[in-house]
Amino acid sequence: MPFFRHKFHSKPYQLITLLFFMGCKVDFKITGESRGLFYEETNRCLIFLNQHETIEDLYKTITHEVLHYCIEESGVQLDELNEESLIFNMQWANENII
Repeated sequence: MPFFRHKFHSKPYQLITLLFFMGCKVDFKITGESRGLFYEETNRCLIFLNQHETIEDLYKTITHEVLHYCIEESGVQLDELNEESLIFNMQWANENII
Protein backbone atom coordinates (compact mmCIF):
# COMPACT_ATOMS: atom_id res chain seq x y z
CA MET A 1 0.00 0.00 0.00
CA PRO A 2 1.45 3.42 -0.92
CA PHE A 3 2.51 5.68 1.93
CA PHE A 4 0.02 8.37 0.92
CA ARG A 5 -3.04 6.12 1.15
CA HIS A 6 -5.37 6.76 4.07
CA LYS A 7 -8.10 4.66 5.64
CA PHE A 8 -10.84 6.45 3.67
CA HIS A 9 -9.64 5.03 0.32
CA SER A 10 -11.44 7.76 -1.57
CA LYS A 11 -9.86 8.53 -4.94
CA PRO A 12 -10.17 12.34 -4.71
CA TYR A 13 -8.59 12.24 -1.26
CA GLN A 14 -5.67 10.21 -2.59
CA LEU A 15 -5.30 12.59 -5.52
CA ILE A 16 -5.05 15.58 -3.20
CA THR A 17 -2.54 13.84 -0.97
CA LEU A 18 -0.40 12.70 -3.89
CA LEU A 19 -0.37 16.11 -5.53
CA PHE A 20 0.44 17.76 -2.22
CA PHE A 21 3.69 15.80 -2.21
CA MET A 22 4.29 16.95 -5.78
CA GLY A 23 3.98 20.61 -4.83
CA CYS A 24 0.30 21.52 -4.92
CA LYS A 25 -1.28 22.82 -1.74
CA VAL A 26 -5.04 22.65 -1.20
CA ASP A 27 -6.52 25.08 1.35
CA PHE A 28 -10.12 25.38 2.51
CA LYS A 29 -12.01 28.52 3.51
CA ILE A 30 -15.44 28.64 5.12
CA THR A 31 -16.86 31.45 2.97
CA GLY A 32 -16.16 32.84 -0.47
CA GLU A 33 -17.80 34.01 -3.66
CA SER A 34 -16.66 31.21 -5.98
CA ARG A 35 -16.40 27.45 -5.63
CA GLY A 36 -12.63 27.30 -5.94
CA LEU A 37 -9.56 29.05 -7.29
CA PHE A 38 -6.09 28.01 -8.43
CA TYR A 39 -3.17 30.40 -8.00
CA GLU A 40 -0.40 29.67 -10.53
CA GLU A 41 2.13 31.84 -8.70
CA THR A 42 2.04 29.73 -5.53
CA ASN A 43 0.62 26.40 -6.81
CA ARG A 44 -2.18 26.77 -4.29
CA CYS A 45 -5.79 25.68 -4.64
CA LEU A 46 -8.35 27.49 -2.53
CA ILE A 47 -11.71 25.77 -1.98
CA PHE A 48 -14.71 27.64 -0.50
CA LEU A 49 -16.86 25.28 1.54
CA ASN A 50 -20.01 27.42 1.64
CA GLN A 51 -20.47 26.99 -2.13
CA HIS A 52 -20.91 23.19 -1.95
CA GLU A 53 -23.97 21.17 -0.99
CA THR A 54 -22.56 17.61 -0.93
CA ILE A 55 -19.24 15.92 -0.34
CA GLU A 56 -19.27 14.69 -3.95
CA ASP A 57 -19.66 18.28 -5.13
CA LEU A 58 -16.70 19.26 -2.96
CA TYR A 59 -14.59 16.42 -4.42
CA LYS A 60 -15.42 17.59 -7.95
CA THR A 61 -14.25 21.13 -7.18
CA ILE A 62 -11.05 19.92 -5.53
CA THR A 63 -10.31 17.72 -8.54
CA HIS A 64 -11.10 20.59 -10.92
CA GLU A 65 -8.68 22.96 -9.19
CA VAL A 66 -5.94 20.32 -8.88
CA LEU A 67 -6.28 19.61 -12.61
CA HIS A 68 -5.45 23.28 -13.21
CA TYR A 69 -2.21 22.60 -11.33
CA CYS A 70 -1.51 19.49 -13.43
CA ILE A 71 -2.01 21.40 -16.67
CA GLU A 72 0.25 24.19 -15.42
CA GLU A 73 2.98 21.70 -14.48
CA SER A 74 2.75 19.92 -17.84
CA GLY A 75 3.82 23.07 -19.63
CA VAL A 76 0.93 22.94 -22.11
CA GLN A 77 -0.16 26.41 -23.22
CA LEU A 78 -3.96 26.76 -23.16
CA ASP A 79 -6.15 29.81 -22.97
CA GLU A 80 -8.63 29.95 -20.09
CA LEU A 81 -11.62 28.77 -22.15
CA ASN A 82 -9.78 25.74 -23.58
CA GLU A 83 -8.40 24.81 -20.16
CA GLU A 84 -11.86 24.93 -18.57
CA SER A 85 -13.32 22.89 -21.45
CA LEU A 86 -10.58 20.27 -21.15
CA ILE A 87 -11.08 19.91 -17.39
CA PHE A 88 -14.87 19.70 -17.79
CA ASN A 89 -14.54 16.93 -20.39
CA MET A 90 -12.02 15.03 -18.25
CA GLN A 91 -14.29 15.14 -15.20
CA TRP A 92 -17.37 13.98 -17.12
CA ALA A 93 -15.60 11.37 -19.28
CA ASN A 94 -17.02 8.35 -17.41
CA GLU A 95 -20.58 9.59 -17.70
CA ASN A 96 -20.18 10.43 -21.40
CA ILE A 97 -18.76 7.02 -22.31
CA ILE A 98 -21.80 5.12 -21.03
